Amino acid sequence: MGADANTHSAETAADEKEPTSSSALLAVASLVVRVAAVALLACSFAQSAWRARGDPWDLAFIAGAGATLAALFWCLRLAERLTPASPPAERWRLQVAVWCLSTVLSCAFA
Repeated sequence: MGADANTHSAETAADEKEPTSSSALLAVASLVVRVAAVALLACSFAQSAWRARGDPWDLAFIAGAGATLAALFWCLRLAERLTPASPPAERWRLQVAVWCLSTVLSCAFA
């Protein structure tokens, strides 16, 4: 009876490690959505920069907002990759960075 339990748990562990077609499809769809969002953001940034090319203050605002938004996305991506075993100091540092960047963007757009 003990051997059956060990065999069953080994099979369950092997099943959990094998990617299914639905999880692979979900990963591809997630990648496509992320690439499309970044492409849309880049096009919007380029159009705004082109329209503001004559005014250095507007161009600086657009560049600053774009850089801050890119930094926010990068910090959020790092925060998503944290595991429960990650050091609390790293988690706190990323939370502070995300909070500061989102506050900067909110104040800039207000």
